[in-house]
Formats: sequence, structure tokens, C-alpha cells
Amino acid sequence: MDRTSSHSAISFKVRLTEDDWETDFKRWRCSALRIPRVEVKRINFGGSGETVLGNHYTLDKIDGFIEWDDKRAGALPSSKDLAVLLRITEALSTKRDKDRWRNSAVAAAIIGAIATVLAAMINARSPLLYQIVSLLRPSDETPGNPLPPNEPAPSISPVREPEQPNLISPPDPLGSPVPDPILSKDSNVLEETEAIDLVEDWLEAKSRIFAPPFDKNLLATVVHTEGPLYKEIISSGKGIDSLKKSKSFYTFESFDLEFWGFSSSDNPLLKARVSETFNYHEPRKNPERINSTASNTYTFKEEDGNWKIYDYSDIDIDS
Repeated sequence: MDRTSSHSAISFKVRLTEDDWETDFKRWRCSALRIPRVEVKRINFGGSGETVLGNHYTLDKIDGFIEWDDKRAGALPSSKDLAVLLRITEALSTKRDKDRWRNSAVAAAIIGAIATVLAAMINARSPLLYQIVSLLRPSDETPGNPLPPNEPAPSISPVREPEQPNLISPPDPLGSPVPDPILSKDSNVLEETEAIDLVEDWLEAKSRIFAPPFDKNLLATVVHTEGPLYKEIISSGKGIDSLKKSKSFYTFESFDLEFWGFSSSDNPLLKARVSETFNYHEPRKNPERINSTASNTYTFKEEDGNWKIYDYSDIDIDS
């Protein structure tokens, strides 16, 4: 599903079909990847809804392709229909971005994706709308009309930005010190959509955390480094260390999530049912295939200004 986070990011979905698949190169054409500041949040097979794991594909953002990694993923997917959830996470304000958007070749390749993004922004009343529209229009120094002859210019109703309150008190006429600005108490509240994204990022990251390269840096981007979960994974004789010593690892095939409870209090938590299919590999043994379903409560804490998973625990389905 499409989601918009609390940081003015715009999410939109792109559908890829058999027509986008290039058999010779084992890849899909996805021109939306060429949009500046775009990132892939999740890819699902269109028919089954099964999540495509992050280590089963690579992204070519320069030319706009999603490339299937058959060395890691094995056989080619039977279905070539994909649902790709993308997100623009930053304002497009640098001169480099503007020059790139004004380039006619890039604009032609991604015009369909732009229309989808603009529709999402209009519905969300996003301030990012004006930045992208300004990038698509020629500057004052650029002569000519970018639209074909006889093509009417698009009409976009302006969205009035809410006025920001003045947080700084005026100087006291008697010369007393000016008090500090009064800021909102919770300027970085964890939203439900962000919590869901964090859990999904964690489940996708497990394929690189619990298998070579045993990526601790990736672990630290989604799991709080002072939390019980992180310490359990990196402690001597446990988690990653135990797998390395036994020369074992896990490979993850798919996961499915069902969320049914969220609290955004001082200690936010999310309740979810997680179903996973994965394999446990040991030396000189056939991989053990495991299907697991568990109901968990995830807790979150900020670290260096970013929300991360602090810990999770099993819960009774009726709790």
C-alpha cells in the first residue's frame, strides 16, 4: 500500500509486467528509478503479493533497471509482474537536480512516473509539489515552451502553505533578556507508517545480517545499538558470532506481515504477526527449510535523531 511518512516523503507504486522484462539481461525496465532522490522501499510479486527479498535483485538507478540476481535467488521468477513501492525522501532543490530534471532525455524516460508522483502530492497537499513543478518548468533564462505545439499548459491549483507561528518573543522594552524560543515537546514523533517501514527494513536486512557478509553496519541502521536485540545479535557466543564459529548461516525466502496495533506514546510499540520462510545452512548437511509464524510486539527508541527498533518479544495473539 502507498504511504506518506511524517517527513514530507512521497510514496508511490509502479507496476512492472512481462513487457518490462528483458530476458537476455534478466532485468526489468523501471524508468522511475531515474527520479532524483528516489529509493525502493519494497518489491512484491504482483500475482501472489510475496515480498522479493533485497538480496535477490540489484538496482541500476542510472539507466533505470531492476536486475535479478540468479546467483543468490536461484531460478528466474515464474512471474514477471512486480509491484514496486518507491519513495522520494528529500527536497529536489540543488542545481544538479534541476539540471538533471531539465534534461529532455531523462524527462522523456520518467514522465509517466512523474504524473503518478504529482497525483500523490496533490492528494497529500505536499509542499514538495512546488519544487518538482518548478524543476519541470524552464527557468527565466530558458526561452521557449517545453510543451508540444497546441498542447495546453497543465493547470495546478496553488496550495497555501500554513503560516508558521513566531516562536521568538519580541524584546522586552525594559531591556530584560529575551526568553528562549518555545519549541514543541515532541518534534519527532514516530508515526505508524514509519514503524511499519522499520519492521519491514529489519526483516529484509536479516538476509545480510545472518549470512555472509554478516553486515553489522546494516544492523546498526535499523536496530538501536543500546537495545537488547542488538546486544543479543552481536554478543560473543550468540547471534552472528555463533553462526560464524559453526560456519552456518540463514537464507530468507519470503515474509508476510499483518499489523493490528500501534501506540505512539513516549515508548511507541507495534503489534504484528510475522510469517517467514527461511533456510538454515550447516556444513555437510542439506539446508533445513523452516516456516515460522509469530506474533510480536516491537518497541522503538531514537538514536542520533533516527527511530530504530529497540527490541521485540513474542505475545499472545489475543493480548
